[in-house]
Amino acid sequence: MEKIENQKEIQTKERFSGIDLLKIIAIFLICISHAVQTSEMFVDFSPTYNFNIILLKIFKYFGCIGNIIFIIASSYFLFDRKSKVKVEKGLQILLNSTVISVAIFFVFIITGGAKTLTPIDILRQFLPDLFFNVWFVPHYVIFYLCHNFLNNLINNMDKKQHLTFIFLLILFYFIPGGILNFQIGISSFLGFLLIYFVVAYMKRFCKDFEYSKKNNLIVFFIFLFVFLLFVLLKNFISIYHPSFNESVIFDDLTAIFLLPALLAIFNLFKMLKFKNQVINYLANCSLFVYCIHENILIRTILRPKYYQLCFSKSYDLYLLWIILCGIAMFIISYILAILYKKYLNKYTKIISIKLINLIQKN
Repeated sequence: MEKIENQKEIQTKERFSGIDLLKIIAIFLICISHAVQTSEMFVDFSPTYNFNIILLKIFKYFGCIGNIIFIIASSYFLFDRKSKVKVEKGLQILLNSTVISVAIFFVFIITGGAKTLTPIDILRQFLPDLFFNVWFVPHYVIFYLCHNFLNNLINNMDKKQHLTFIFLLILFYFIPGGILNFQIGISSFLGFLLIYFVVAYMKRFCKDFEYSKKNNLIVFFIFLFVFLLFVLLKNFISIYHPSFNESVIFDDLTAIFLLPALLAIFNLFKMLKFKNQVINYLANCSLFVYCIHENILIRTILRPKYYQLCFSKSYDLYLLWIILCGIAMFIISYILAILYKKYLNKYTKIISIKLINLIQKN
C-alpha cells in the first residue's frame, strides 16, 4: 500500500507522457474507424466469412475505443478536482469547433466543392455544435461543465451506493437497445456518465488494481478477447440468421466489454515513466484533429469522392484504400491542427474569456 501511495504522489507532482501517447493512438484509431464508416457506401459489410470484411468490422469499433479512451482520461483528471469549473474553457472548445467548421466551409466554397449545399447545409457549418455535426464536442462540453456536480454527488456516496449507481447506469444503458432496438452507444452522454462513475470508483476503492501492472494486463487481455469474440459471434450467427444482424443489443453488450479493457490499458500507459514535449503538444491538438477530419463536408463530400476515385481504379484493394484514407486523415488533420493551435487557438481563448467577463458584468 505504501508503494501505491508513493506512485500516486509521484504522478501528482509531475505529468508523464504515457496518457498523452495513448490519446494520440486514440485519435488515430478514430480516424481509421471513420474511414471504415464512410467506405460502407461502397463496400458490402453483410455477414461473411471474408477476412477483410471481418477485419473492417473490428476496425469500425476503433471510433468507440478512441472515444472511451478520451473520456477515461478526462474523467481521471476531473474527478476530485477542487478548482472551479472554467466556463470559458467550454466556450473556447465550442468556438474552436465553429471556427474550424467555418474555415473548412470557405475552403470548399473557394475550391468549388460546395456547389450542391442547401441553405440548411450552410447553416449547419456555421452552427456545428447546435446541429451536433461533430457530436463529441457538445457532449464533451456538457460533460465538462457538469463534472463538479458529479464530484459532489459521488463524494457523498459510500462504496455500496456508488456501485449501485453504476449498475443503474448500466441498466439504463441497455434499456433502449433491449426494448426499442435503438442504440445510444457507450459513446453517448449516458456512456460518458457511466465511464465517469467507473473511473471514480476505481480511484476511490480500487487502488491496488489501479497501480498493478499484472492485474491490468490480465483484465485487458481477457476483455479484449471477449470483445473480439462477440464481434465474430455476431458476424457468423448473422450469416445463418440475418435478422440477428439488425439487433443492437448485441452491439451494446459488445461495446461495454471495451470499458474494462480500456480502463486497464489507460492504467498501463499511466504508469509509463517518460516525458516527451512533442507527444504532449500533439495530444493537446487531438480535439482539433477530431473536428477537422470529421467535419460534415469532409465526411459527406470529400471522403466519398476519394473512395469513388480509388475503387474505380482497383476495387480489389479496398482494404488498402480504406486504411490509407484513415492514415491520410490522421496526418493531414494533425498538420492543420498544429497550424490552427499556433495561429488561431489563442484568439478563441481571448474571445471566450472576454465574452464570459461581459456576461458576468451584465
